[in-house]
Formats: sequence, structure tokens, C-alpha cells
Amino acid sequence: MRLRPARLDDGFRCPGYQNLWGAPPLVRRADFADRHHFDPPSATKALPLSACQSKLPNSAILERPPMTGMFPATSMPDRDWWEALWPDPSGLLLSLGVEPGMTALDLCCGDGYFTAPLAKIVSGRVYALDLDPEMIVAAKAEVKQLGVSVLKWIVADASEVAELIPEKIDFALIANTFHGVPDQPALVKAVARTLKPRGLFALVNWHRLPREQTTVLGQPRGPRTEMRMSPEAVAAVLEATGFRLLRMVDLPPYHYGAVFEHKG
Repeated sequence: MRLRPARLDDGFRCPGYQNLWGAPPLVRRADFADRHHFDPPSATKALPLSACQSKLPNSAILERPPMTGMFPATSMPDRDWWEALWPDPSGLLLSLGVEPGMTALDLCCGDGYFTAPLAKIVSGRVYALDLDPEMIVAAKAEVKQLGVSVLKWIVADASEVAELIPEKIDFALIANTFHGVPDQPALVKAVARTLKPRGLFALVNWHRLPREQTTVLGQPRGPRTEMRMSPEAVAAVLEATGFRLLRMVDLPPYHYGAVFEHKG
């Protein structure tokens, strides 16, 4: 399906948000280009509905009804550069401390790039949560392709995770998302309520490098420079909410993993 957004001033109507906001919001053109790596169309050029459906920074939305839950600057990347960054997602997960026999959570799982190998490592004992039902559909396909399964697919706000996981778990993962969480302590506390004593919380983040330096397949990638968090900033949030830093893991070329243990 193809729709025609109307260009208004420095923004344009983004029809893909209709199912999220109830009406197409006015989106800042510069932010759309930064997120999707091509300029939005003029009012006379057709735009694929799917082009507007990934999450944009809150600052990109010039006009919209109020809503909570959509974390800014956390949309899924194009699959080709995701794979260029991490050709071995299983190896990355093992470096963060996940082990066979654990029960795990992939929080804000996106299209399942980590969900599927995580499920394989722990023999399907994974809960996968994302706010976007279309991402859950993509993640299900990824898991099926790898020939594995999960315990439960959850379409919900990440802040509700403690009420939606029916058991205490050993390992929680959040990748490329924490920088965009508006209330980070509240989310960390919610994750803590899902973990067993000494359970692990692993966060994968972009290093605090200028965005123009973090190029993948020839283009700058990742969140805006000012949104990126240093390992020290992440540790400050987690340690203030009942976690102990176990280790930092460098994840070349542009990421790091921070692994924390729940003290509870």
C-alpha cells in the first residue's frame, strides 16, 4: 500500500503513524532523513507506508496526540548493517554471560536478531517483549527460521515487564535501546523485579563517539551523539538501583556491553 503524505512547512504528514497515534503526525523532515538515511518525499511523491512505521525521536514529531512508551532514537536498523556490525550474535550473547539452562528475557527485542540465537542458547527458555507488534511478527519469523521457539511473545510497554513475566529469570538483555529510555531508573527497577537474586542484566550500547565517526556500510549510524551514554553513565544508573557491575565487554567496532548482577 502506498499513501501520499502532505508536506507542511519543515515537516510532512507521516501516514505510518496512524495506527500508533490515531492521526498522522507532522514529522520533522530532517529527523526523518537522519533516521531512514534518505530524504522524505515531497507532497507529490508516493511514500511506502512502512517507511514511516519505525520509531522516530520524540523531537521529530512536531505535532501529535500524547502517548507514552515509544522510546526515542531506538528504531531497528536496516538488516544489512545490523549484520555488518555483529556477524556472530551468538558469540556476542555468550560474551555477556548467558549460558545454557538459564531463563532469559529479550527486552525491546525488535526484529529478533538477538532473540533467535538467545533462544537457541537457552533451549527456548526466552521471553521476548516489544511495544511494536510488527517487530514481534518479524522476530517470530527469525526464531522460526533458526528452528527454535520462545516461552512467550509479549506486545507491551517495557515498563510493564515485571507484571508480565510469570517467573523469576536469570538473564535480561536490552540492546541499543537504553539511551532512549526517558525514565531509566524506573525501567531498571522493573527489570530488577523480574530477576532472581544474582540474576544478570546485560545492556548493549553505542560508545559515546560522535555519530559521524560511527559509520557502517559507508553511512553514519546510530543515535544522535548527545543521546549516547558512556559506560560510567550506565553504571551510575544501574548501581543506584540495586545492581552491581560485573564487567564491561568491548563489542567492536562501536559498542560495549555492560553486565550487572542483581543484588536482591
